[in-house]
Amino acid sequence: CLLSLGGVGAQPLAVIDDCTRHRFPPLSGFVGDLRPYLNELLGTLRRPNAIPRRLVVNGGRSMGIGPPPYEPFTLARGDRFHLTSWGGRGKTTILRALALQALKADERVPVLLDARLSGHTVFEFVARGLAYIVPSLGSASAAQSWIAGARTLLLIDNWDRYPEYDWPAFEKSLQSLSRADCVVVVAGQAHRRAPAGIPWVQLQLDRYDTAERDEVVRRFLIDSGHRAGVVSGFIQSVPPGIADLLFEPVLLARYLELRSHALTQHPGATSATTPGPGPYGSGT
Repeated sequence: CLLSLGGVGAQPLAVIDDCTRHRFPPLSGFVGDLRPYLNELLGTLRRPNAIPRRLVVNGGRSMGIGPPPYEPFTLARGDRFHLTSWGGRGKTTILRALALQALKADERVPVLLDARLSGHTVFEFVARGLAYIVPSLGSASAAQSWIAGARTLLLIDNWDRYPEYDWPAFEKSLQSLSRADCVVVVAGQAHRRAPAGIPWVQLQLDRYDTAERDEVVRRFLIDSGHRAGVVSGFIQSVPPGIADLLFEPVLLARYLELRSHALTQHPGATSATTPGPGPYGSGT
């Protein structure tokens, strides 16, 4: 599960909400047994970065996770999504955002699996992760019945890291859910195909567009104690050979980390390279 099968719980995370404040009416038939799981899940999920992220659906229209401007991405009964991107573009953050969306809006119970742990079917994964907190789901057969019959959201991260020799059993377990109400999202890098035998809707997470990049920079400036209105000045101050690279989320994050260090050491710097009297020159 999210709490024991993936890196989400690897560091202290702020408590987002207390499950006891939620009643989850559609889940009342089985939620009593899952109350400890839901409580711990909400306590360990990191709040996703709330900037809007654009997903390209089946190579065509764009939908968004988070605030506008994009058409909202929603989950519906029986959906099967294959989410791809290159490393560092935010697939895991998207999965965490979907987990919170499921709990707070769609009223589904999310289970996030890390496919880097091999040698198990989907149901063995779930059973192993939930057994210590929900003993009644401690067997693969019980986990299969629960996932197939309940309003669940199965989020499988790092599919590209799952060993090929274990694919048949894993794929067979996913195929067995073909008529189930649950929603399944499998995420991995673009070079690895989706699990076979399932009619996937393809989701592609690209690098930042201009609005996404500027929102990340805006938040960095605010967190650094500067006015959000100097975003354009900050971008203009970036050397031309670097600016185009900053549409890649992992490179932008690293660059802002370096800028934050520079601001700490030289709080009067006006640009990305030149010290001076103001925070980022005269940009507005």
